[in-house]
Amino acid sequence: MYSAKKSILVILLFIFSIFATLSAQEVDRKGFTGISTGIQSNQLDIMIPIWTNNYVVVIPSVSFVDIGGRQSDLGLGLMLRHNLKSEEVVPYIGVRVGMLYFSPDNNEAITDYVFGLAFGGEYFIKDKFSFGIEAQLNMTKSNEFSSRFGNPDGTTLNTASVAFMSIYF
Repeated sequence: MYSAKKSILVILLFIFSIFATLSAQEVDRKGFTGISTGIQSNQLDIMIPIWTNNYVVVIPSVSFVDIGGRQSDLGLGLMLRHNLKSEEVVPYIGVRVGMLYFSPDNNEAITDYVFGLAFGGEYFIKDKFSFGIEAQLNMTKSNEFSSRFGNPDGTTLNTASVAFMSIYF
């Protein structure tokens, strides 16, 4: 089931890329600020995309991760996104940094650090409403007491995908 979701996201990304090459009208989104939500299997992301110009978007984020219904993580992050085009379909590449924080009742706080690369597409249905998909390659440096990725005090490389929706003001 999990690989089927990834396959669908990859296919949608491919379709968005094709539409991006067909569209030719550039849209000015400089100064747009919005709120986005990204939903992964057990994670909810709330992002604030800030378009500094048509090709650079700064995106601070906060995330909540449910871990088996027993505990949850708080994540804080920042993504710098470079749009390859500024049209109805916006393909992009980006880099992200973040931290995942967990404070168990019986131990000290555990913080893991995340560094990642992203490739995705955002499709604007209307001028102020969009949805998109993103593929990620993430590297995580785990705390010595962290069991989050099964690699305490180690480095983990993983892939992820996310679907998101945005409303701009």
